[in-house]
Amino acid sequence: LFRSQEVHAPRRMSRTTNLSSSPGLFTECSLPKVMFTGVIDENGEQVVQRLGGELADSVYECTHLVTDRIRRTVKFLCAVARGIPIVTLDWLEKCGKNKCFLSSTSFLVKDCEQEQNFNFRLAESLQKARKHRLF
Repeated sequence: LFRSQEVHAPRRMSRTTNLSSSPGLFTECSLPKVMFTGVIDENGEQVVQRLGGELADSVYECTHLVTDRIRRTVKFLCAVARGIPIVTLDWLEKCGKNKCFLSSTSFLVKDCEQEQNFNFRLAESLQKARKHRLF
């Protein structure tokens, strides 16, 4: 995938909020830049904006990909290659209820059937990609 072939979504800017350093909260230096693939979640988009995150314009800038299952979309495959957390819709629902971004660790997509079909393990692939960045 070349830079000129980036997948874009409409940009939505939002306010910035300070986050506490409590365990389980999102602890990255910057707030999440979230992108969706294969799902439409208007409530989730509102949660991202309300908590001060952004809806990412491209897979090159997103920090979290939200979906309901393993998919062979450009966004999904790029997220795997970059080692970006691929989380369920439940992540945003729980973030909204807790009024803060939670760690994505407990919300990674689990799809045993597709993992078996494609002969891989998503969590393991993300971990390897984080250690050995492709781009």
